Amino acid sequence: MSFQNFFQSVPSISPDEVRKYLATSPAEYCLLDVRQPMENAQARLPGSVLIPLGELNMRFGELDPDKPTIVYCRSGNRSVSATSFLIGQGFSNVRDMSGGIARYNGMVASGPPEAATACFNPSLSPLQLAATAWTLEAGTIRFIEGICHDVLNDHEPALFDRILVAKREHQQTLAGLAAEITGPDAGQAFPGEEIEQPAEPTMIGCIKVADALRWAEGRSLKELLELMMTLSANAYDFYLRLGRTAKGAEEHRVFEVLAGEEHQHLERLAEAYEQELSGR
Repeated sequence: MSFQNFFQSVPSISPDEVRKYLATSPAEYCLLDVRQPMENAQARLPGSVLIPLGELNMRFGELDPDKPTIVYCRSGNRSVSATSFLIGQGFSNVRDMSGGIARYNGMVASGPPEAATACFNPSLSPLQLAATAWTLEAGTIRFIEGICHDVLNDHEPALFDRILVAKREHQQTLAGLAAEITGPDAGQAFPGEEIEQPAEPTMIGCIKVADALRWAEGRSLKELLELMMTLSANAYDFYLRLGRTAKGAEEHRVFEVLAGEEHQHLERLAEAYEQELSGR
């Protein structure tokens, strides 16, 4: 099975279309801002509701799943993750505002390669699901190692290092799950040939590692933290979807635990991002 078939782009809407909606029928739409409170205080779209990305998993019940929802952030990174998450929670009409509030205000936002949302065929085996997750974790590890060494010049924040350690532990957990499914001997060859491996190293969100590293060159810590928030949110949503797809109780438990750990990363990254915004 092709690795690319596990992912699809989230629905999007242009800032110009959003501007038309706001001018004609704003009450018919929910405009959701998933940035941090400090960003929202500096600039916001009229009538928007603020739910930071790190809080969305606990507060999405405040939104009407049947009402058309438009999600935005600073440059369109976090909003893609939020859109994917809401789709997974049963929202029938939700779209990402491409380019974020920066493009809405006429600026060209140079964001990282666009992330995609996971979509799993119910016929996939638990081993295929675990192999997909392991492969994406491997790509994410390569990316974090790359920015720590080449972009931050070996002076990475301790938070990046902790996430890197957690990612390696996630791989061990997934390999352990594979061993339970297939037996110890088969588990040693994991991820094996369960899925067609991507032609290039690929990380969470189906983003090519090389593309993301090229984008990261010369970026500020704030921009890197924003991307890391997006990746953690994507990983959280990814493991939630794996949990819903899993047929066995043990696979479901493992994916649920990994989802919880990813959300903890997201919360810590959001706190660090807020500190960068305030200059602390």
